[in-house]
Amino acid sequence: MAILTLIVFYEVVARYFFNSPLVQAQELVLLIFPWVVFLTTINITANGDHLRITFFRNLLPQKIRKIVVDFCLLLNLVFVVYMFIAGVKITIATSMARTSILLISRSWFYLALPITFAGMMVIVVMQIIQEIKKTYTRK
Repeated sequence: MAILTLIVFYEVVARYFFNSPLVQAQELVLLIFPWVVFLTTINITANGDHLRITFFRNLLPQKIRKIVVDFCLLLNLVFVVYMFIAGVKITIATSMARTSILLISRSWFYLALPITFAGMMVIVVMQIIQEIKKTYTRK
């Protein structure tokens, strides 16, 4: 995020004060921003900091709540696997296209998807395993 901020700051200063914009700045920002956002989601998933509406879930009886939580974890896993596969496909599909200024493969823009969702897949599987262990240690 610091690199992103520095690039944007430099671009603003160079453009408005020195009338000499950094031509590569826009593509660099477009490249770095998705990486920052997507890689942050791995940490959010690991810490359980994503948005949840727990009001209705907390109204449920304990056994039904456990079923709902387990179902949500499985649904999350299905979503993460789907997004991983989609990310791999779009990364491969864009591998031959080049950016106009940096002249790098456009797949670098999309590579954050499969990497992020692979990390999230590992985390969600670990969360499912923890839920299974909780179930068997309570009995």
